[in-house]
Amino acid sequence: MRKKVSNIIVSVSLCLSSFFSFNFINVNANEMMVSESNQESTSFDDFLAKVEKIDINYLDEESKNSYNESFKKISEIYKQKNKFYSEKELHIRTKIYWAFIKGMYYGDKNMIEGLKYLELTPIEITNVLTTANPKLIGADAELFKLSLSVLITDQSRLNAEEKIIYDKIDRYIRNKFKDLTEDKIREAVNLIWAINQIDLSNCSLEDKINVLNAISLNLDSFQDIKFLTLRGSNDEIISDIYKMVLLRDADEDGKKYWESEFEGLKKEGKSSEESINEIINKMKSDIEYKNLVSKFKA
Repeated sequence: MRKKVSNIIVSVSLCLSSFFSFNFINVNANEMMVSESNQESTSFDDFLAKVEKIDINYLDEESKNSYNESFKKISEIYKQKNKFYSEKELHIRTKIYWAFIKGMYYGDKNMIEGLKYLELTPIEITNVLTTANPKLIGADAELFKLSLSVLITDQSRLNAEEKIIYDKIDRYIRNKFKDLTEDKIREAVNLIWAINQIDLSNCSLEDKINVLNAISLNLDSFQDIKFLTLRGSNDEIISDIYKMVLLRDADEDGKKYWESEFEGLKKEGKSSEESINEIINKMKSDIEYKNLVSKFKA
């Protein structure tokens, strides 16, 4: 298992590195914007000053409309969070978001600090992106959110439920990789946490497969990561097993059957973990699972 998780961390990290500089929106930038984007800011204040100089008037009409939609959505999210900023500050925050999706300051260490400065979750930032760009849905949206989660996850901002899961991943990584530095541990935990946050429920089967293929994650690896954080009632556990093994919601009859199996295994004296493993192995012997595996990259 240690080797498998290590391989996951390496392969997914390499794949995600290509998404961080992906231009999600085509923008016509003026020469000032391009030249400044190649200069690393010396401090975060310097970075903010650089972002503030982005001149939206140089955008073409389509891009300007997209920026304005982003500004409206970001303002709306802050209002819902009871955070009220001046219009100038809202534009600075929108420009930070805009600079990130355009890849303007890729390589500037302050870009990540800028994303954290927004105090928006990866889901909220993704909602801004998909609101302004309705065509960006499914696999692309999930990959964008995954990249953000790796970049800006801050354990101090997690809610109580999220922290339980994050801490469990942290303990697992520390137990399995005792030779890692603290920085590497944090990178690994954030990566596994981000993968665990992938929500494929609203994606088509094709998009689900595309997301996992895009980050070189096969079904076994995806299941290993999801298995780390399985918790809840029998009903919730079986529902999650369906999503991680068959990549679909449980049908009513199937769910009842596996819940009964789960209860039976535990009555035989098997632990929850042993019972879950047995159910997963039985599901994976079914023709539905074998057909699903065949759709993934070799």
